[in-house]
Amino acid sequence: MLSTMLRVLDEDGQFAWKEDIFMNIPSTNGQKVLNVMIPAGLDEQTIQQITDENIEHDDGRENIQDAVSKGITRSVLWRNQELYAHPKYFWKDNNRRFVGASRSFLDYYGFSSVDDIIGKTDEDMHWHVQKEPFRDDELDVIQHGRRVYQKIGTCIAKGVQHTIVANKMPIYLDGKIIGLMGWFIDQDEILQMAGKLDQIETVDPVTRLANTTGFLYSFRLYLRQFWEHDEPFVLMHVSIPEYQLFLYTYGQKAGDAVLQAIGQQLCEAAGRENVIGRIAGAHFFLLLQNKKEADIAQLTGEIRTRIFGLREVEGWKFAGTAVIDSTMIDEKNTSRDTFARAVYEMLSHFGKGDKE
Repeated sequence: MLSTMLRVLDEDGQFAWKEDIFMNIPSTNGQKVLNVMIPAGLDEQTIQQITDENIEHDDGRENIQDAVSKGITRSVLWRNQELYAHPKYFWKDNNRRFVGASRSFLDYYGFSSVDDIIGKTDEDMHWHVQKEPFRDDELDVIQHGRRVYQKIGTCIAKGVQHTIVANKMPIYLDGKIIGLMGWFIDQDEILQMAGKLDQIETVDPVTRLANTTGFLYSFRLYLRQFWEHDEPFVLMHVSIPEYQLFLYTYGQKAGDAVLQAIGQQLCEAAGRENVIGRIAGAHFFLLLQNKKEADIAQLTGEIRTRIFGLREVEGWKFAGTAVIDSTMIDEKNTSRDTFARAVYEMLSHFGKGDKE
């Protein structure tokens, strides 16, 4: 039996202490577990002792007793903002390296812990195709104390290019700038709040990756970055030839489940810093910036291994392989014919859908 004490959010929006218990069910060989959550039955004094032993006292944070006696303090307000606010908050030092981020920020990019970003810059994270606008804005904030309001830009999150609206401001200590703080919201979220989500036409409804429109938009940004800043990139095509037979055998519902599983595998392999799109059927394309041949070979091997490992999807047996082709767009490969072939390779699959 395993048991732990947790503060659980109840239906009234309050946190209450609960005892969470896990027990093996007899005669199931450990395959089934009973989970029971019961009131902790602790008085306030005992709870105070528990929290006092675990609460952080440094960095200006106050213990729970102080918060109760003084009311809603600034530290309590900020902690709640950090954990529950919808805008994606982040803060950096004066070298533009991440120091922290809100839970919503980490969830947006798919990070489980703030440790995944601490000490890194945006360039280290590779989630901006056009890096200069973000870098220049942050240097203005840190070096000149300027504020950035409602700045529109793009970023890569979970394999999809998103349009975001960002704000940034300097952080002062004793009159000197020691870093910056920023927050942003996603354009799709704005449209959703305005009741205009049907206007979003850049996301594939099955995999939630980029569709043809969204992918071509990202492709244009990669080309512009290459032409203007000499940043090479790779166009990778991943196709699953067994998908058509699977779709014919099991039907559309099973086919969509497989596409979602394939998209998830691609996203886990490359989605943090690369754009991924599904053009049609089981034809996926990736845009990879500043990658060496060794990086491409490693990613190719990982994708093949992941797809081959998909033996069952939501109860349906599946055996697939990945056919992968890559085109490098760099200073050695800049002719119009190269671009034309790359675009033709993408569009040649568009419209074929599931009839191949």
